[in-house]
Amino acid sequence: MTHPASPTFRTLDLGETLFSAQAEADTVFRVESGHILLFKTLPGQRRQILAVLTAGDYFGLPVCGRRDCAAACLSPALVAEWPLAALPPRTLRLAAEAHLAAAMAAMLDLGRKTALERVASFLMHLQRRRLDLPLRISLAADCLGLRVETISRALHQLQRDGIILNPAFDGTSMILNPAALEQIAQGRTLGGALPARPLSSPPASLAPGSAI
Repeated sequence: MTHPASPTFRTLDLGETLFSAQAEADTVFRVESGHILLFKTLPGQRRQILAVLTAGDYFGLPVCGRRDCAAACLSPALVAEWPLAALPPRTLRLAAEAHLAAAMAAMLDLGRKTALERVASFLMHLQRRRLDLPLRISLAADCLGLRVETISRALHQLQRDGIILNPAFDGTSMILNPAALEQIAQGRTLGGALPARPLSSPPASLAPGSAI
């Protein structure tokens, strides 16, 4: 995709914050390499992760002239930044559609799915995005609105049923049975293959750690 103006490129280190929520803004970003985390800080210093972005993703689209979330680096990254005025309408529309789709998916996962279904959905999301990057369980907890212990139980259940290799987020190579994982993510029964184990728990109240 071509742009009528040359972007400004920024190299970022692991854990570096690119922008904060409610900061005034008139630009939009695209990930060129690495991984960017979008999140909001909730009352009590809890953190809700909205998205994990990879190369090619646009982000940071201002809402009423301000950022509606914060962005930090999950790994060393290179991002491109354009003034909004320099982008063609089609690019802005695609960025807005991606923003809305991510918000709708997050609402579905947090509001209508069980803990096991949320974890399965998160693993499928990592696979679809080819995000073969080890992640801390605490980060997944901030994404899914679950406690670390609840996610750990779900991962161990998926391992016992032969669906994943290890009870950890070690990358897409850990998924042994993508079809079964997809069925769980969509709330389908696997013909009794998965025993019914209650995994639901109250939303996480974890303060963001010192490291992402």
